Amino acid sequence: MLLLPPSKGERLETWETTNTPFKIRVDRHAEANGGFVPGAYYVFQSAAADSDQWHEIMTFRHDDPVDIPREQVRFANDRVAYVFMGWMGVVA
Repeated sequence: MLLLPPSKGERLETWETTNTPFKIRVDRHAEANGGFVPGAYYVFQSAAADSDQWHEIMTFRHDDPVDIPREQVRFANDRVAYVFMGWMGVVA
């Protein structure tokens, strides 16, 4: 029997928020090869408000497939946002 490590699977949900100059998107992906109780991968991305060119800023794997953490994405002003989940955080 070949055991494969967990990996990011299909996208299950997307949530997006914006301020005037840029936007943040979070995609929740199923965990492939997650065992008996698979978790989920959360991919945080940013883009200019008038663009569809997304740039990945952080990926977090959670043991449980929880909802997208919308309250953990904040715009500090029109140039800075911060996101966090679990023990990881990014200022974009």
